[in-house]
Amino acid sequence: MKPEIEKGIQICIDAINDKNIKGGDVFVLDILNQLAKEPYSGCGLGIGSSECGLRSAWEDKMKSFFSGIRSILDWENALLMLFDWEKLNEVQMLEYAQNIADTFIFNHVLEHIIENLTAEDEISKAQEYTLLFRPYEIDKYTDAQETGYRVILRYYARKGDADNFFKTLKLCKPSQKIYIIDEAKIKLLQTVCENKGIETAIKLCSHKNMGERFYFDALSVVAENGEYSALKKLFEKYPELKQPEKETELHILSLAYSEAAKRNIETEDDFEILFDRALNIDAKMKWGDAKTRDVILFVLGLASRENKERFLRCRKAIKNNSIKRELSDICCDESRA
Repeated sequence: MKPEIEKGIQICIDAINDKNIKGGDVFVLDILNQLAKEPYSGCGLGIGSSECGLRSAWEDKMKSFFSGIRSILDWENALLMLFDWEKLNEVQMLEYAQNIADTFIFNHVLEHIIENLTAEDEISKAQEYTLLFRPYEIDKYTDAQETGYRVILRYYARKGDADNFFKTLKLCKPSQKIYIIDEAKIKLLQTVCENKGIETAIKLCSHKNMGERFYFDALSVVAENGEYSALKKLFEKYPELKQPEKETELHILSLAYSEAAKRNIETEDDFEILFDRALNIDAKMKWGDAKTRDVILFVLGLASRENKERFLRCRKAIKNNSIKRELSDICCDESRA
């Protein structure tokens, strides 16, 4: 290891431990800026946690220092970036991390290590390292091991391994971080759908730890491929998928219809049927923060980019001005491209 990088790592740890290192931030930022000028040669596994989606790339993390190193989290990011650049293995990173007094930062570093291990399919090691989390001992969050198990859960979701996913789910305290657990379930369904087909994914929704509320997520994989005709047949075969109380069928068919138009996939011209159904949706029904009616009309508007008359009908029928403007902006940007 280069002496200046080793010194930078130690400065990061000392700063995390609230030791005032005069000029330490300038020294570490100078190292990072010098490395940023070179071709990236780190581990290539990402930085930090994948809890909110993809892990950060080294170059993207570098952008977080636009105001300098100002907080303990900035020091953590710098430390992980130096670890990554030097391709330190789990043993080396843990040896440094053991010198960190702050429980939260130590656990963040440990989560980074476990993310690396799962990225390299080292699941046995990842499980061993999960046992090393320090307890928080604040409020009801006394244990941190579920953080490591959630990393492993996401691994099994990416692999489409439902059996090990549900075994690991029990260790994740699924009543906490419900949104993150749901994201992992959705990823599992999507992977299963891509690898084994939509009918296997639908069957998986009947698992006691899943449920019918995930039908949309499974079906969206097929919709995103523009498989409009296949979805029409699927809804006929499995009418329980339609979920009229949420307009799942109409929403999914509209998405598939729009994607087929975008990809120039020849399919049935059901615009009028879909449009009329959208107009008759209960005005109180919501999709997230928006009205379901407006969301589906927006999708149908995107499907009608090449048909000005249909496009204008969709835009006019949308009640929400913000969604109406967004539809216009997207199509105007595409016409200028």
